[in-house]
Amino acid sequence: MKETNLIWLQLAVLGLTVGILGITQLSPQDNIAEALQSESPVSQAQTISNLLESNAALAQEVHNLQGELSEYNQGVKSSNLETLVSEVNRFKAVNGLVEVWGPGVEVVVGASIKEEEAQDIINELRNAGAEGLALNGQRLVASSVVIQSQDQAGLLADGLALNPPYVFQAIGDVQTIEVAVERKGGVVPLLRYAYREGTISVRRLNPMVLPIYQGRYVYRFARPAEE
Repeated sequence: MKETNLIWLQLAVLGLTVGILGITQLSPQDNIAEALQSESPVSQAQTISNLLESNAALAQEVHNLQGELSEYNQGVKSSNLETLVSEVNRFKAVNGLVEVWGPGVEVVVGASIKEEEAQDIINELRNAGAEGLALNGQRLVASSVVIQSQDQAGLLADGLALNPPYVFQAIGDVQTIEVAVERKGGVVPLLRYAYREGTISVRRLNPMVLPIYQGRYVYRFARPAEE
């Protein structure tokens, strides 16, 4: 009799624990309760003990998965932040908003060249893969424009007056850039032929430092797409 009372006491404690955990749903609990009624007290105790072990294992698995998910989310956030910072830095470099340095090629033209000839040199450097450009110490960006000054004595780059010698600087693959500007029929050999009295030289520099763009970006019509 005492043994039976002890078993029922254990069942009551186990049943209370199951209710607190709330792991199983109401309808499965009803089914289990009906099944338990047909079993002996010892069998009922064993069945509930097995259920508790299963529930504990499931709870531990949920805890482990939640931990993995948290670590994954933290990793994703960190990765996204690093990507964002990298993209911002690249944007700044491309648009001349930060000083950049690296191996480069310098083309010095000691002659009063025309605006289209200066633009030809810039285009040649860009086509050769230049990742940063400057003219007479002024940073050039995609929107930079070189024109003839009103007095025809020199050039204007983004409104800044320039006079010879014109120093074009380009950061990039020095081998590719040098071959591009010095190739037969290229812009530098043609200028040497056209301005025989002038001195036109090409040399490598490492490191080459390009300054921050001094111009202004003005957008009258373009707006971010999210607006």
